[in-house]
Amino acid sequence: MRGRALPIALIVVGLAIGLYALVGIGGGDGEGSKAEGDDQLDLYSIVLEDIRGNTVDFSSFRGKKVALWFMATWCPSCAVAGQVLREAIRRTGEDVIVVAIDMWTEENLRALGLLGSPGIPRPETEADLARFLEVYGDREWIGVMDRQGLMRVFGVRNVDTLYIFDGTGRVLYVAVAPSDVNTVARYLEAGD
Repeated sequence: MRGRALPIALIVVGLAIGLYALVGIGGGDGEGSKAEGDDQLDLYSIVLEDIRGNTVDFSSFRGKKVALWFMATWCPSCAVAGQVLREAIRRTGEDVIVVAIDMWTEENLRALGLLGSPGIPRPETEADLARFLEVYGDREWIGVMDRQGLMRVFGVRNVDTLYIFDGTGRVLYVAVAPSDVNTVARYLEAGD
């Protein structure tokens, strides 16, 4: 039995690496970069329902900094990024509205042609996202299942993509797999 554990572990690791490559994790530079030409994404026109059933009208966020974090609960770098974002907010003392957008939904998987594919994690649920945010984020963050196609609206092509907007809706920062607290903190403090 022990001799079978290593080959099974290698298969699991291989599938995970293949999945990362398939959905584009790690496709960015890892550290943040200011979005060029994306200064006025239509942030304030978004109205959706959060995982608690509340209506979230982004127009109410005018004048406040907003972090949109496109993630999935199975994603290891997302666990790190949640902790990085939480720590950066704590260090800076900035008042930031964080919207964690779980992009691993049935709708998005179907659109990507991945729904039901071997080795692809199942679509996630509101309960999955709530548990993830309690451990790796903050229960005050707004959790949203991306059933509205927000990843397409914002041009997100990688799991674990973070946008930071200033109080006017201007993009200050975009990063894939943000892992440096100081960099995230610097952009949270920018645009005051």
